[in-house]
Amino acid sequence: MQRTFTLIGGGLAGTFLSYQLVKAGQQVLLIDDKSPKSASRVAAGLFNVVTGRYGTKSWMVDELLPYFKNFIHKKENHSLLPFVHELPIYRPFKEIREYNKWLGKASRPAYQKWVRFHENPLREAQLENPLGGVEIRGCGWTETGKLIEAMQSILHTYPNFSFIQDFIPSTEFDLQKRKFRYAKKLVDFDQLILCAGHHSHEHALWQGIPIIPNKGELLLIEAPELELDFIFSRKIYLIPRPDQHYIVGSTYENTFSDPHPSDAARAEICAHLNQAIKVPYKVLDQRAGIRPTTPDRKPILGTHPLRDFVHVFTGFGTKGVLLAPWFSEIMANYLLHNKSLPEEVDIKRFEEGN
Repeated sequence: MQRTFTLIGGGLAGTFLSYQLVKAGQQVLLIDDKSPKSASRVAAGLFNVVTGRYGTKSWMVDELLPYFKNFIHKKENHSLLPFVHELPIYRPFKEIREYNKWLGKASRPAYQKWVRFHENPLREAQLENPLGGVEIRGCGWTETGKLIEAMQSILHTYPNFSFIQDFIPSTEFDLQKRKFRYAKKLVDFDQLILCAGHHSHEHALWQGIPIIPNKGELLLIEAPELELDFIFSRKIYLIPRPDQHYIVGSTYENTFSDPHPSDAARAEICAHLNQAIKVPYKVLDQRAGIRPTTPDRKPILGTHPLRDFVHVFTGFGTKGVLLAPWFSEIMANYLLHNKSLPEEVDIKRFEEGN
């Protein structure tokens, strides 16, 4: 049975979920104002297999990474490939103890295919890494803004998809009649899904979604003497772009009053960068975005406790590029086929008593 789904928010979450619903034959309307402060449009979109100082395998990476790579390599999605860059991540050792910790991890079967040791410094004239480091394979980054635009171009090829580029206040929604007003017209919907990122926690259509807005900033730099074919990660990440420039970031602020780029964040990033590289650089640009993080760092999926036609699909934080594709299929199966949601991402986990 075809239903009309209205999704609010066209970042990674809203775009990938729209794709799953459209492919299933549903009528989909995606509403998004394309805010430049959306984390999906600012973030470098790193995808990492092993994270943390001593190497912790990323949550669900054995499922998420193959799914993402298979998705972008499908024939109908080949337009996404130019915006996904597979590169290893190189983490220099700060001390011998760190080396030993990683050595112990790498001996485990679950880590062996992902980790390679470098006993000697890499790019010694350019990078600070006197003790060598560890190379983590299967990683990379995405040009998230361009990836979203390419995904939405695919969506526009489906006759059952439509798009409104605007901000529609919650006061324009009549939940009793399942209509909203736009451009002096009333628009019907059967199901409403909040994919509004960090705005979800304050949305009048569903108060109390446990989203923690987290501000992140990054720099775009020019460094002609720097030649990297990997992502360098030590307190900050340093990502080589195809245009010979580098992305450097990121900061993390759970408490902030100004969503715009700040001098303090620029100074913080540059201080870490000065400790990481030995070559001169020039800052070309600075950007800030607001991530939708959650108390347990896992996404939030589910249905409103009092309105069975209002749903939420948000909270993808810093790992949205891997999480959104996988969980969009989970969410679509939940909405269309009544399949249960995994407990660890169901919004019910935040109910009192759980």
